[in-house]
Amino acid sequence: MFASNVVPFENPLHDAGRCTNHVRNCLDRNEIDFEQPHFRDRLRERDITMRQVLLTLRKGEIIGVPKKDVHGDVRIKMKRFVAGRTIQVVVALNVRKCRVVTVI
Repeated sequence: MFASNVVPFENPLHDAGRCTNHVRNCLDRNEIDFEQPHFRDRLRERDITMRQVLLTLRKGEIIGVPKKDVHGDVRIKMKRFVAGRTIQVVVALNVRKCRVVTVI
């Protein structure tokens, strides 16, 4: 009966451009979580610096398409050539925060 009045909800974070802006806004507000143990372990294991990660988040581009994960967040992978090597950073996003998941 009300179906004609229903407007489908589109998550704004499913758009790559909006995801990039969201990550950069989180960086500007210092509202990005870098404390995931998996992320910290991969930094050491792969000899990647926080500076490389920050530059990738600030200047990198999204590769692939944003995907919803099992926690309801949108996951993106950002890539940038930094300090002689290609760095990839996976970030989980929701409308309130950004959380770095891993680095490749």
